[in-house]
Amino acid sequence: MTPALRRTALRTALPLLATTALLVPAGPVQGQDVSVDVGVDLVSSYLWRGFQYDARPHLQPSLSITVGRWTLGTWGSYGFAGNEKEQDLWLSVAGDLPAGSFALTLFDYYFTDDFRDWTAWRGVKDGEATGAHTLELMAEYFGPETLPIRLLVATTVYNDPDPSVYAEVGYTHAALGLGWEATAGALVQDGGYYGLGRGGWTNLAIGVSRSLATLAGRPIVAGARVVHHPELRDTYLGFTLSF
Repeated sequence: MTPALRRTALRTALPLLATTALLVPAGPVQGQDVSVDVGVDLVSSYLWRGFQYDARPHLQPSLSITVGRWTLGTWGSYGFAGNEKEQDLWLSVAGDLPAGSFALTLFDYYFTDDFRDWTAWRGVKDGEATGAHTLELMAEYFGPETLPIRLLVATTVYNDPDPSVYAEVGYTHAALGLGWEATAGALVQDGGYYGLGRGGWTNLAIGVSRSLATLAGRPIVAGARVVHHPELRDTYLGFTLSF
């Protein structure tokens, strides 16, 4: 699995990264045993797993370092207006299977208004999440080229009143000079982290992407995605420009 594909496996919060990185290599700087990947996405709104967390544009940079099968990375989202900020960390291990590949990832989701409470590693108290950090464990499977599917299962493991479990299946295809991805995702259980209060389908989406140009050996990719949230009966159209 390439570093670009690892980055796709590790952050499905990005509206179109799963599509663009699967179809277009990101061109990381590589050494003999270590590779470093740097990227940034400009998104029209912050969409994640079918939920719209902010309707305004966000800048979402990422940085990761890979040693062998292990990758340590960070990803952020910064709103152009207001104090919407997020800075996540993740650690993953990836490998090949007889048919396809896999990635196992531990995420640290860190939200705050002022970035002054990073040490607030408090957990659940009296049935309420109290800390600034929430940990999630995620497993993904990527099918071979002959069956380009993606399967994902993720569950919160810290600072959530009960485990929140999300599952997703995606299918990618290249046609008409574009990259396409269809996604179907659902909350199996909402322990409190998503704020929905119940399980159900949350993320029915179709995305399309296209490489516009190359800058310093790295593609500039534009994409759009239509997302429908059946439980909320909301539909969103998101745009992404990836560097």
